[in-house]
Amino acid sequence: PDACGSHMDITPTLVELCAPAGFRYHSLGRDVLAPCDNPVAFGADFAVGPDFVADLEGEPRWEAFPDSPSPRIPPDTSALRRRYRDLKGISWWRAVRGAEMPPEGGAKRQP
Repeated sequence: PDACGSHMDITPTLVELCAPAGFRYHSLGRDVLAPCDNPVAFGADFAVGPDFVADLEGEPRWEAFPDSPSPRIPPDTSALRRRYRDLKGISWWRAVRGAEMPPEGGAKRQP
């Protein structure tokens, strides 16, 4: 009941269930069945936590779920927005550039 995740969490969850102990892999997601102090899942301009949903487009805002068991401290929507944009940026880079790392000092814009 405390698990939350998105499409990027499917692979690490399945790897952790099926792979031998100590198996190494890389992922932007996480095992949704593993304990996590602050689980959050991302969708298109939204973040979902165990007891909130946040709209990250425009001026970030959030709402607590009606059945939340305790009063919720507002999530840091600025941090959620940064993390969401970081994930999108890394995903774009991997899709366009693959494993190639940007040059020292950052990527150069293509004309």
